[in-house]
Amino acid sequence: MRIRGLDQEKFSNAKVGIMGVGATGSQSAIFSAYVGVGCIRMCDFDNIEIHNVPRMIGITLKDVGRNKAEAVAKALRKLGNGTKVEVY
Repeated sequence: MRIRGLDQEKFSNAKVGIMGVGATGSQSAIFSAYVGVGCIRMCDFDNIEIHNVPRMIGITLKDVGRNKAEAVAKALRKLGNGTKVEVY
């Protein structure tokens, strides 16, 4: 269903900031990339623990111990849809 006034150009020019990319934040980031948001900026000072893996989209056991924002950024870049990803 189309939303009046929204088109792909507006999404591709949009920037999204996500503070905390755990369960909800990682899903917000992935879904923002799926709809074509042009730039996603993420910040999280926490590292992935084994209990985080099932709740985070795009994260595997190989990511345990990595910074959450860096790991989610890697998953976003794998999509290959041109979304710019910035990690702070």
